[in-house]
Amino acid sequence: MNVTAGYTAHAEGQNTTASGSGSHAEGGDTVASGLCSHAEGMATVASNDNCHASGYKTTAQYSSKFVIGTRNNNTYGNVFEIGNGDEYSDTYSNAFTVDWDGNVTASGNIRATTETPTISITTSSGTLNDKVIRRFGNVVQLLLSVRTS
Repeated sequence: MNVTAGYTAHAEGQNTTASGSGSHAEGGDTVASGLCSHAEGMATVASNDNCHASGYKTTAQYSSKFVIGTRNNNTYGNVFEIGNGDEYSDTYSNAFTVDWDGNVTASGNIRATTETPTISITTSSGTLNDKVIRRFGNVVQLLLSVRTS
């Protein structure tokens, strides 16, 4: 059974609920309860205003948040999350996040596909800038410089 309770809300699929005004729920067992929120996929929840949850068991609990993937770790301060949690071990985690200040966190490696990528890493002691200057097959030679704050 689908439930539409919000003004101009729309629910489609199986067991979906769109209770926020202007919200949209689709798929299976999804809930869009925030104002203008959108939940899609399976068992996703968009419970705050202007947020979007997509995938499997993802939750967008904070305003204007966008989450995709599987079982994200819904963290306050993130505007974007890609969940990579595990259903079988009942864990919630993120593969990739962006916070409101534009800081990006990846749980794995980040690969550049250009011939000469530039990497800048800021630490508490300064900024480490890496410039790829030579590539030999899978081996990369880097030019490193450190700028202190």
